[in-house]
Amino acid sequence: MKLSKYVALAKRGYCKVIHVQNSGIWLGLKCAIYRAVELPDIHGEGQARAVLDIPEKAWGNTFFEEENAEGEHDICGFDMTGGAWELPAEELELQVNYKGVQATALRCTNGELLFYDSRMAAPVSDVMRDSEYVQTVIRKRRSGQRVVVIKDGFEAIAAIMPMKVINSAFLKALSELDSACVEQYERESKVGLATQEEPAISDDEGV
Repeated sequence: MKLSKYVALAKRGYCKVIHVQNSGIWLGLKCAIYRAVELPDIHGEGQARAVLDIPEKAWGNTFFEEENAEGEHDICGFDMTGGAWELPAEELELQVNYKGVQATALRCTNGELLFYDSRMAAPVSDVMRDSEYVQTVIRKRRSGQRVVVIKDGFEAIAAIMPMKVINSAFLKALSELDSACVEQYERESKVGLATQEEPAISDDEGV
């Protein structure tokens, strides 16, 4: 993972260190967890701040938590094992920037549509860019909530909670944009057709 990307998100006010039995260190935010087993064992705020290299001033505004997990089958309610139930999801080309938040849209194989804050994928963006085996799937937390899980091969490397995007205001804005796009497309098509049909004027025409 890109530790600097995680630190940038943690500086917004929340950092969690999770000691997972038979796995290692995982790092958490309020709505995401990340595999960070390459890090040394971290105990206490002092070690966390030193390993993450967070300045003291920024750390003063950060709420720190530390907890233990019995295994990857239950990390903060997420099942990150290879045998968990999951539903494949495809990232849509058209993403959403709604009310200042860039959201990644996912369509599941059952037709369900989910969104998550694109910034939450930054800590694993290097793996998502470089690996040929990255896959995004939907799993369920112990509570039954859907969760977006990013995998590298068979190994889950991040879990991100979806964000609520679809509501009446969003649908209205989307409908207005759709209508405007259709009108503009028709307008540009007519202009393009007229340009194609209009004969070119030669340099010696009218001489």
